[in-house]
Amino acid sequence: QLITKNTREIVSILPPKFNLIVQFLLDEGIKLAQNNVLLSRDIAGRIFHRVSGDITQRKGFATYYTQIPAAMLLAGLCAYTLFDNPNFVEMGEKEVQSLLKRISEVKIADFACGSGTLLTSAYQWLMRFVNTIVYYCGVKQDTKSVARSILENVYGIDALKYAAQITAINLALLAPDVKRQNIRADYLGVKPENAKKEVVWLGSLELLNDHKRFVTLLDFIEKRKESGISVTGEVKFELPDEFDLILMNPPFTRATGRVGKEFKGKEKGLFGFIADESVRRKLKNKLDAIREKANKDLREMLKPQHKLSIGQAGEGALFLYLAYKYVKQGGVIGFVLPKSLLSGVSWFLLRALLVKKFHLMYVITSSEKNEYNFSESTNMSECLIVAKRVEEHNENETTLFVNLLKKPKSATEAVILTQKLVNGKLSAYDQVIVNSVKREKLLENLTNWGVFTGLITNIATRIERGEIVSVVSVPLTELNSLVTSIGVNRRGDIISAFKLPVKGTRVDCSKLLKSPNSFPMLCGSSEVTRKKMIVKPNAWVVPETEDAKKIIEKYAANVLLPNRIRWSTTHVVALFCDQSVVSNTYFMTRLKVDEERSKALTLWLNTTWGILLVLKQMEVTEGAWTSLNIAQWKSLKVLDVTKLDNDCVKRLSKVFEEFCDKEFKRIPEQFGDEPDALRLSLDLEFVKAINPSIDENKVRLELASLYKALKNELSLMTSNL
Repeated sequence: QLITKNTREIVSILPPKFNLIVQFLLDEGIKLAQNNVLLSRDIAGRIFHRVSGDITQRKGFATYYTQIPAAMLLAGLCAYTLFDNPNFVEMGEKEVQSLLKRISEVKIADFACGSGTLLTSAYQWLMRFVNTIVYYCGVKQDTKSVARSILENVYGIDALKYAAQITAINLALLAPDVKRQNIRADYLGVKPENAKKEVVWLGSLELLNDHKRFVTLLDFIEKRKESGISVTGEVKFELPDEFDLILMNPPFTRATGRVGKEFKGKEKGLFGFIADESVRRKLKNKLDAIREKANKDLREMLKPQHKLSIGQAGEGALFLYLAYKYVKQGGVIGFVLPKSLLSGVSWFLLRALLVKKFHLMYVITSSEKNEYNFSESTNMSECLIVAKRVEEHNENETTLFVNLLKKPKSATEAVILTQKLVNGKLSAYDQVIVNSVKREKLLENLTNWGVFTGLITNIATRIERGEIVSVVSVPLTELNSLVTSIGVNRRGDIISAFKLPVKGTRVDCSKLLKSPNSFPMLCGSSEVTRKKMIVKPNAWVVPETEDAKKIIEKYAANVLLPNRIRWSTTHVVALFCDQSVVSNTYFMTRLKVDEERSKALTLWLNTTWGILLVLKQMEVTEGAWTSLNIAQWKSLKVLDVTKLDNDCVKRLSKVFEEFCDKEFKRIPEQFGDEPDALRLSLDLEFVKAINPSIDENKVRLELASLYKALKNELSLMTSNL
């Protein structure tokens, strides 16, 4: 009602020269409203995504709207999971009536509904089930009454008023005679100063504070007086205590946005749209309190991992926790989340939650070139998850990790793919890699589920046992057992401590010249610094502050490990410097062992086996971009150089000296059917240093197979192959 009222007001003040344009839009609108096929395909949502998608990002909400095919795929898998993959053809009369009753009573929610794409997709799947039952079972059923029942049990909440309105329109277009809608905009912000009492409100996340009342969304962003959405017939809104199905594509960002900036990339935060810093701080403080409450609950529930938190996982983690609180036993959740869910340290407690309180059914990722996302207007690597809430687990529980080499490009393709996944009838033509993983494996690899999305799972597992080739085994240990310190991370600590000059977004290394009392530094991480295993200082810094002196004293080291790796431009993984240095982009890794063993460890990290284990451990952020934080490096399995005898260490150190100053090709170019000669030579010499009596021809054959597998894995990740 409010939208039609606003539309009439806008049209009434347009000058006459716009009459023809308005008439054209009106005619097109009438055509759309009469086209059931378009209405069933979320046409309003598509228009909204095209017109408004980027606007919502620029306003700093960091909201991403789900692509239509992805929404259909996610909602379809959720629907089949909720009803235990029903076989419509073989159903008896009682089963049919029972299923129809269940479908008509299903309660569906999206606490960050956007334009309603996920809700409309869920509705379409449920009605698809109903129509299939009617067709195959010959049941006389008023499908319109079922449609009304479904829509009257759909609940959507969003912090953006116009997004919630589009959701309401979408659902109304599907069944215009619905008597009640449960779509609401929930206020996000602080009430103006002239209010009797200041209220800090976090929208849907207030549900984690057991607040089930809903504050009308003030026009906070546009800074205009609220006109209200509470018109006749739209006032009452009661949220059920639990839901059968919860679908969401929540905000991913952390609340770190700052005022007075254009919100681009990392500067964009959940509260970045707020002009008043004091107001933004109040919202952030309340959000921090909610996050700590969730952390406390998760730590208590998931002991002994009580020291971990969801602090850096962003608001998506809180919405996932919210879904856990509101989904009923036997209910299903479906989410679009950052791919870092699978391996990020800050997502660890959420992975533990999923494997403990749910049967994780599906994890879907994409490896299609430049198509790593499932949301509009983002290049972020994402994943889809489907999980069923369960009270008890059984030993036969499995999770399907689905890697899409080609994403569905339409709703129809998504429907076909959904049914093939559910029925297990995929073929090579579908360009899908499926890995079925038992629950015990999820528990064993709780630190990193990303390994299950690739092609190297079994190979990496074998390497972690020390089996690098059939004739050679090596002792492995966690890197943490070999280091005395590792730091500093990429959060500006080095920049502020050493007062480094900054040009644009980077440190200006050219100004860091050698001077009295200066300390050597490896500045930046340009490709030229990553071509060889050996590096030399390219800058010098003067430790004038106490923080700078402490960093040198505690962290300056010979071994340097990357925080971020772009595999399409990386030549070597680990670097070694013949003198202790500081770095603003690499983790300075001080080892407990002598120089020869440090060189042997650096060599291992640059062998094919070392690279494979780094791939297994990494956290994918965007396509070929991956990251490894300090905790992930510490838990990485590496060559245990303390278990090698001195002669072996000397041989490995000699191999390092032989190859350290040679330029390697980019890592993806080193592997394949015709591997780089330098790569093959390094791996062969490493194996021969471990066991001088090996059969070199046999090792070559095994390496050829390994190189093909690694080439395929890298091809899935890098966009330039």
